[in-house]
Amino acid sequence: LPPADVNATAETNRLLQRLYALAEKGVMFGHQDDLVYGYDWKYVDGGSDVKDVVGDYPGVAGFELAGIELGKNDFLYGVDFEQIIKQMKVFNAKGGVATISIHFYNPVSGKDAWDNSVKGIDKRLVEGGY
Repeated sequence: LPPADVNATAETNRLLQRLYALAEKGVMFGHQDDLVYGYDWKYVDGGSDVKDVVGDYPGVAGFELAGIELGKNDFLYGVDFEQIIKQMKVFNAKGGVATISIHFYNPVSGKDAWDNSVKGIDKRLVEGGY
């Protein structure tokens, strides 16, 4: 199947073809921040709780960039940006699919995305609320 976006980049098309090929083999399991920290380690080259348990890396690894919008270099859970970039490249070289998420900090309280201490924030962000 072609991509939905006719202007998709060559990289996007390669990823799409890779995902189609992988889908024929089965289901991909994912784990957030798998290569940057784990149960009792942080920033260990080759580290992965999933690999420790099942003998192989997950097919998908997510990386969180909360705080990038504030100019931070260490993101949610204290993960360093350079480590994220390094491990995303390593994971890609292993054939894994990396994803990025950004849970933006609360723009009113300045706390993390899960802060719900400010009531009526929807009306402050979107005219009339939602």
